[in-house]
Amino acid sequence: MKKQEKAIKEIVKKYGTTINLKSSPYLIAEIVRNYAHVFNPDAAFKRGVADDNPPGTPPVPHSLPGDPQDIYIEVAKISKSLQLLHKKLDKLSK
Repeated sequence: MKKQEKAIKEIVKKYGTTINLKSSPYLIAEIVRNYAHVFNPDAAFKRGVADDNPPGTPPVPHSLPGDPQDIYIEVAKISKSLQLLHKKLDKLSK
């Protein structure tokens, strides 16, 4: 929990207490990209290659880029991370 609280303080310090999505629509994506691992460490985002290959073997793709199922899964993970982040930010602003 301390890592999450520290991350929230960093986010508030760097981005402020209010995010204006009309003027900075990609800010949420940046925050999620930089802090999602803190709020959901089990949901390490795949980068398109397997992490468990034996040394000396070429990386094996998990799937083709743009696979709709993979995209849906990643969007669901991001959505959950955003919800958690929003709740934490709300608690800090009160």
